[in-house]
Amino acid sequence: MRRFIYKLKFLTPVRFGIDKGSPNLAASRYTCHADTFFSAICHEWLNLYGIQALERLVSLTKNNKFLISDLMPYYKHILYLPKPILYQRRKTDKQQNNKDMTDRKVIKKLSYVPVRHFNEYIKMQRQGGLLPFKPFDGAVQVINTRNAITGLWEAEPYLVSAYSFKEEAGLYFVVFMQDDNIVELFDKAIESLGLSGIGAKRSSGFGKFELYDDKWELYNSVLDSVYSDEDILNNFLHADGDYYMNISNIAPTYEELKKFDKGNSYYKLIKRSGFVQSTSYAKHFVKRKQVVMFDSGSCFLDKLKGQVLDLSKEGNHPVYRYGKAIYIGVSL
Repeated sequence: MRRFIYKLKFLTPVRFGIDKGSPNLAASRYTCHADTFFSAICHEWLNLYGIQALERLVSLTKNNKFLISDLMPYYKHILYLPKPILYQRRKTDKQQNNKDMTDRKVIKKLSYVPVRHFNEYIKMQRQGGLLPFKPFDGAVQVINTRNAITGLWEAEPYLVSAYSFKEEAGLYFVVFMQDDNIVELFDKAIESLGLSGIGAKRSSGFGKFELYDDKWELYNSVLDSVYSDEDILNNFLHADGDYYMNISNIAPTYEELKKFDKGNSYYKLIKRSGFVQSTSYAKHFVKRKQVVMFDSGSCFLDKLKGQVLDLSKEGNHPVYRYGKAIYIGVSL
């Protein structure tokens, strides 16, 4: 299995919907779940290579021969991982009381942890102390005012939220590909996707990107010496741990739900919904079935593989929802 890191540099603002509450154009996030990204890849794959090639890609994914992570932030040489959803009982003896000065508000707002400081953050949760790194600040929210005029006597303004990335900041993802031929096809698909854009409001020019640098191929074994965040992340991907943290949202199978250790796992559930983007699926835009998934950053004692769901209903073709897992080892 070949493993790569791709870093995307955004040329225009990008908009991804929030997980909580009803759809709200005035609210957005700057990172993207793996299932949303996979849907965008499938749409581009179909346009470039046709239905048979898409079916092959989906088949590879179902058999764990093509896997992707969330789109996660980077800033210059710093890669970030989701904040682990992990409870640890903090030490309370007298020697630790003076160190227990962590700003709880900062921790609560924190979404991502630098790869290089990930183990320090785990230790800080247990022992207290100050946050050992600066939170990611490479994305700036921008609010655009638009006018809705269809069917109205007068234009009605509304707000659209998006994010612009600072210079040398953007989003990266990890991808596993077993088939060498798929690597070449994938590179072309990512290049094409950068021209068409990802996320919402692409018709307004949002979400366009290019590669920040050449893709970085990860080693197939643990490294004795690490010099970069890519090397550290490579070791995390290979490491065994007390827990395993997913970096892509997971749709577990029914059998996995029956077996996994609920009492000793730490996880967050998110609802995933949206509209079918394909114009050939139905005569009008149709909402996809809503599903509940494990959010990135959830920590499990054992690895759940997840699945690719088909959420089609009386449409002209399948509607896939990606829910496969990629993990890093977490040591306490």
